Amino acid sequence: MKKIIFYIACVAIIFGFASCANQEDTSPSYADQNLFAPSDEDHSTMADLQRDFYKETGAYLLFNDTLKKVKNGTDAYGNPIWNTEMVDVEYPFIGDVSSYTYTYKYIRNIDQQKKVADLIKEKLAKRLGKAVPYSFLIVDSITTWVNNNGVLEIAPEDSWSGTVPHPTQVLGTRCYAVSTSGDTGYQDANYFTTIFSQIVLNKLKRLNPDKLAKFYSYGESYYLVDKTDLGLEYGVNDSIARSRGFWKDHNYYYLAVKDTDLQYFSNAVCTYSESQVKEMMAAFPIVIERFELLRNVIKSMGIKLDD
Repeated sequence: MKKIIFYIACVAIIFGFASCANQEDTSPSYADQNLFAPSDEDHSTMADLQRDFYKETGAYLLFNDTLKKVKNGTDAYGNPIWNTEMVDVEYPFIGDVSSYTYTYKYIRNIDQQKKVADLIKEKLAKRLGKAVPYSFLIVDSITTWVNNNGVLEIAPEDSWSGTVPHPTQVLGTRCYAVSTSGDTGYQDANYFTTIFSQIVLNKLKRLNPDKLAKFYSYGESYYLVDKTDLGLEYGVNDSIARSRGFWKDHNYYYLAVKDTDLQYFSNAVCTYSESQVKEMMAAFPIVIERFELLRNVIKSMGIKLDD
């Protein structure tokens, strides 16, 4: 008798599984949907703007860090439960998770969205060329937050780490968040050039060290060496620094520091054409040589530079 009951139970379970499998799953599936792009059913002005931006640059355009927000039932109290997916700009595929949290003030006016999309397209996306990110999140402002004993606080400015409470950009693996800093991005002609320079510098720092070995070889005997040990007097003298191959003097005590040496030349490559530098630095052939060397490294990444 026990065996008969056992067999009946097994059959019931099997048919139960079969019944469940045959039931239609009515919940929406997003497996085949690219959440960075507007849906095919979306024919809004913003959606058209996003599609045009992607066609011209190869990067997706976002004005909100929420990629998906779909109601997924209600809780015991009748409150809606949302299935949400965020861009999570600071999340790295490789490396350490950021210790900071970022929040954004959105640009909601469609005319402003069109205007800033054109600025990003011309001043960043097209210049980045093949190095363009997967997507841009364009916002009015960015705020950096830090966890202080369980309480989120606006991060203080820290010159050592480079942290600022309101950065102009946050560069992630699949998205670059770019802020207009209110009206500054529209009014300051050099605003996006500075951001472009920061993006290029960030990419240089992520290169295989071998790519920059020759560039650094010019300065290895000078980095963090006291000026008096080089037979120089304390003070700031750009001409002396340039005669030894540096873009400018680092500070009162040191002729050069490795990180800022790269930064100075990288900014110069992003700001000046080759012909301009040859004229500016005509008396300093080593500076021109290093400029051309780094320029070629940057161009090899697919980034477009002024001739």
